[in-house]
Amino acid sequence: MRKGKIDKIGEEVEPAVIRLRQRIERWRVKRKIGKRMPERLWLAALEVARWQGLAPTARLLKLDYYTLKRRLEGDTLAKSAFIELGPVGNLATNPAAGPAEWSIEVEERRGRKIRVQYKGPLAPDLGLLGSSLWRAGK
Repeated sequence: MRKGKIDKIGEEVEPAVIRLRQRIERWRVKRKIGKRMPERLWLAALEVARWQGLAPTARLLKLDYYTLKRRLEGDTLAKSAFIELGPVGNLATNPAAGPAEWSIEVEERRGRKIRVQYKGPLAPDLGLLGSSLWRAGK
């Protein structure tokens, strides 16, 4: 990636981050008092935080660290990068096919993992299983 300007503490800043910081500054100048930052700017800040880190992003964009952190944590499961489900539905409707055997592993960006291994005649509802496990782990 191409680096851009040097930050006040001597750190090089990506041009995309500089442009976002300028967009946020323009919004701050034009905003009405009490008006919240537009969602499109928050979404862009979350993208930066995913690859730059939370603290550097909050500092560079002059955003509240804890607000950015809360939004990033709330956005973690909403933006799953990859989900693949095999022919589990067929096993649930055709027990004569033999016992189903599979495992599923889900990992958050912060590293927390859940792994479930299953062997049985009928497949459970994977959506219900996954959401139940995440709720129990919080």
